Amino acid sequence: MSEQDILSNFKNSMTLDQDGEILSATGELQNKSKDFAKTILSMLHDVNFITTSSKQDFKRMSITFANEVYIITIVNNKIFVVVQ
Repeated sequence: MSEQDILSNFKNSMTLDQDGEILSATGELQNKSKDFAKTILSMLHDVNFITTSSKQDFKRMSITFANEVYIITIVNNKIFVVVQ
């Protein structure tokens, strides 16, 4: 799956490397700081601990708020964050 395929249906997206550095951002996520990216990375580290200890593969993480949902996935060593 290519990066363009992953992001094609989303106007608000951010791509991070595995160190939490912002590679690209569009829409409302353009205005998010490095602290936002580091928070996402920290959450993924916590999830990694859970999935490793329970021998499950990580596929996707959703963070649901009243008016939007952040969806985070990892493909080809890149972290993709989109807003629905």
